[in-house]
Amino acid sequence: INPLQYQGLILLTPPSGHLFAVGDEDQSIYGFRGSSPDILKQFRLDFPDAKEIRLDVSHRSPDVLLEPARNLIHHNKNRTEKRMTGLSASAANAGWTVKSFPDQLKQYQWIAQKAHAYDRGGIPLSRQAVLLRSFRDLSILRSVMMKSGIPVHVPGYRESIFTHFITEDIRAILKLAQKIPERKDVLCVLSVFCPHVSRYRIPQHCPPAILSILMRSIQHSPGGRLCDQAAVSDNRKELQELIQLNRHMHFLGSLPPGAALEYIYSGMGYRLHLRDLAHAHHQDITAYQTPWEQLRQFARKFSTQKRFLSCLNDPSEQDFRFDPDPADGQLALQILTMHGSKGLEFDVVYIPDLNKGIMPASQNKDLHRGGTDEERRLLYVAITRAKRLLHISYVERIHGKKVFPSEFLPQLYSNNE
Repeated sequence: INPLQYQGLILLTPPSGHLFAVGDEDQSIYGFRGSSPDILKQFRLDFPDAKEIRLDVSHRSPDVLLEPARNLIHHNKNRTEKRMTGLSASAANAGWTVKSFPDQLKQYQWIAQKAHAYDRGGIPLSRQAVLLRSFRDLSILRSVMMKSGIPVHVPGYRESIFTHFITEDIRAILKLAQKIPERKDVLCVLSVFCPHVSRYRIPQHCPPAILSILMRSIQHSPGGRLCDQAAVSDNRKELQELIQLNRHMHFLGSLPPGAALEYIYSGMGYRLHLRDLAHAHHQDITAYQTPWEQLRQFARKFSTQKRFLSCLNDPSEQDFRFDPDPADGQLALQILTMHGSKGLEFDVVYIPDLNKGIMPASQNKDLHRGGTDEERRLLYVAITRAKRLLHISYVERIHGKKVFPSEFLPQLYSNNE
C-alpha cells in the first residue's frame, strides 16, 4: 500500500488496536504506485505491541532455489533481516542454471527446446513460465515460440497483428521488392524462398540491388570454377533460387498491397511455406490462416506498398488485434511480466534477458533513490515463483548492439558486498 492508503487504514483502526497485517519488505515491488517497504517499518512503530509471526519456511521452493534469492536480496539494506528456507522434501530434481547466449534469438530458441523437452518429460507447458521485465521484446519471443510449435498464453494480452511473425515475413518481402531492405529482411526472405543460399553471402549493409549482387557473387565464386561437382551443384541451386526470387520481386514491386499479398501467398508459394511450418510443428494450418486473412483484409485498405509498409512499421490502428489463445492457455507456455507473476507459482521458470538496462530497468527514473533495491526485489519475486527448476539467462547483443550482463548476476552467487 502507499502512504495515503496507510493513513486511511490507521484512521479506520478501532481504539482497541485490533488489526491483522501481512507484509514482506522483500516483495515490495509497486513503487510506481507509491508503495514502500518503509510502511511496514512504520507499522511496527505505530503498533509497538503487535505480535510478529515470521513465516520463514517456503512450501513452494526448495532450499536450492532459495539460495540465489537469499544471496540477491541480502544486498538490500532497507529490510528486516531474515533467512527463508525451503522444504527439503521438495528438493528432488530441483536446480537452477545461468546461461549466456550470443543474442535473443538463440536464447529464445533454447527456451523453446527446453520447454518441449520438459513437456515430453511430464511437465506440461502450462506449468512452465517465461518471466519478462517488460513486454518490450514480447513479439520476438512469441514469434520464436510459434515457429517452434509451442503455443503460448499471455494472460490479459491480445496480440496485435502487427507483431505476428507472418506480418514480419510480409514486411521483409515487400521491403525487398521496394528495394529498401535491411540485412534482417534479406535473411528472412531467403529463409523462406531460398533455403540453399548461404547466409554468409549476405553483407552487413544491403544495397537496393542486393539480389543482383548475390547472383554475380555466386557466378564468380571459386566453387563455380573448381572441379568440385558438389560445389558446382550447390552454386547452381543457389543461383536458380535467386533468379526465381528476383523475378518475383520485379513483378511484386508494382502491385498494390492487396494484390501483392495474394501473389505472395499463391504465386510465390508462401501458402506452402505455412503448410510445411504447421506440419513440422504438428499444428493445424488454421492457426496461421486467421492472422493471414486479417492481414490480407487490412492490406486492401491501402493503394500503395509504401503506405502499407509505413503503417506496418508504425501502426496507427492499435485496436486491430486478434485473440490467438481461445483455450485460455490451458495447454500453453505462460508468458508474464515479473510484476504479473506475483502470487503465482510454476514448476519451471525461465528468466531471460538479465542484462544491464533491462534488469535493473533503464527506464526506472528512481534507480539513484532506491529504485535499484526495488528492481532487486522484483527479481527476487521472479526467482521465488519456481517450484522445481529455474533457468536464468543473458545475451551479448540485443538488436545488433552489444549489451552487458546485469549487475545482479554476481549477486545471485554471493551475499558479500
